[in-house]
Amino acid sequence: MSMANEVHTGFEQPQLDLKIELPVFDDSRLRMLHEEGWNRVGVLGLVLDSEGNALFLQHAASDKNPQGAWGTLGETSLTLKNNEEWVIENPLQTLIRGMQEELGVPVSVNDIRMPERSPFFHMGWPVGTSDLNESAFAICPVVVISNELKTAILASGPTEEIDYKIFAPLDTLAKAEPMRHGTDIWIKRAVQSTADNLASHLSEVQEPPVLGRDHPLVQDAILVNMYGPNVPVKHY
Repeated sequence: MSMANEVHTGFEQPQLDLKIELPVFDDSRLRMLHEEGWNRVGVLGLVLDSEGNALFLQHAASDKNPQGAWGTLGETSLTLKNNEEWVIENPLQTLIRGMQEELGVPVSVNDIRMPERSPFFHMGWPVGTSDLNESAFAICPVVVISNELKTAILASGPTEEIDYKIFAPLDTLAKAEPMRHGTDIWIKRAVQSTADNLASHLSEVQEPPVLGRDHPLVQDAILVNMYGPNVPVKHY
């Protein structure tokens, strides 16, 4: 079984003297992902506090998760067709929108910093318990949030998707039960990533362009809906 970073190339980490940017897909790259067998494109956030503890969420029951399953914050990107080509949401905006929708708190780029070294990784992610043969291609941004945002997250109540939130060291999260499918792989990749980036300088991030749900033609970046059926392949 292949891991996503072995299947797909072209996502080199930025050098330290470059502005931090996350990968943004154009129509040709989305078509390539579709041909590789991915079902959708999205984000899995590694959200850290100032002490390096990771945000971990207990999910409500859905077609993606069993009741009470622990995992990270995941969100499908939004997309819009423009002049016969698909335009996709910036990954940082997907993460910010996902935090607002799933956690029920306002989030600003002023609350977020990113490490200059290894600011993201990528992996395959099972779409949900309803069909474990379908995988999402996930960009995994590494962000450090302000103490004020952490306090707001912990003080907020349950939402439609999330029952409970904690910040804890990554190595302790591997013991959480029950665990959302695929989270064990995400934790291993996150531990590998934070070995470098927690000692890295933290940089401010620029306000990403917004592709909002209020647009009448916007939709989730589900590749089989955009380009037609494909042959699903497990990449996680």
